[in-house]
Amino acid sequence: MSLELFMKKIKAIDELDEILNKRFDLKYFITSMKNKTDYEKNLDSLYLLEDRENYLILLKRDGFYIADGFLLRDNSIELNLNEDLVLEYTFKRFDEEGVGTLNALGFKEALKRTQMELKFEDSFSEEVKLLDESYLNEVHDEIVSSFDRYYGCVPTADELIISIKNEEILGIVEENNLKGFIEFKVGSKRSLIINHISVLKKYRRQGIGKKLIEKLCSYAIKIGYNRIELFVNEDNEEAISFYKSLGFVEKNIKSIIYRR
Repeated sequence: MSLELFMKKIKAIDELDEILNKRFDLKYFITSMKNKTDYEKNLDSLYLLEDRENYLILLKRDGFYIADGFLLRDNSIELNLNEDLVLEYTFKRFDEEGVGTLNALGFKEALKRTQMELKFEDSFSEEVKLLDESYLNEVHDEIVSSFDRYYGCVPTADELIISIKNEEILGIVEENNLKGFIEFKVGSKRSLIINHISVLKKYRRQGIGKKLIEKLCSYAIKIGYNRIELFVNEDNEEAISFYKSLGFVEKNIKSIIYRR
């Protein structure tokens, strides 16, 4: 059956308040760590599926949906649907309770990630350039070409416009050439969360990635923050080594991307 027969369009972000509060209800396990602000960016493409007190918040993409689950622990939901779903389950390293439930619902593991964190003091003073809409196409094209769309977090151009307006894309531009950028968001506990970091192909192996992190640290200090967080693929040993060389440490938070 088609998913669209059962879901409803979210027209106002406040409609999600009751569902988001279920993260505090012990009878539910929650697949997502997103907050209300995260969903608000995607309001134009946001839907809700309800089945016997189970809830999926759905973000429509081209040919599939990204799902966040608020599911009863008794595993009573049924998903007899045709559409492809991508779901990220984030949990503490030794707490894999939801894995069995998601497997029972037909979700298959596609990718494992681990969280890394950098804490720092007021020792960065790099000049920071926040990108404007003149860089939109370059940033969007680079993300689309560098990240698997089923990875679950490739933003649309409209979503990137919101990030630009929110001053959440930092870049390195030299001689009018964009060399690299970080797309990030403000998290809790005085942290900035990196969604995407990318160095354009012809500028790689030139220390641009390190400079981007240093500039993000400078920006964080400027706004009163002292931590940077990100998720990295567990099998990307080169990236993990790079982040560790900058002082990042692995945390006890894991993320699994599922497809169905």
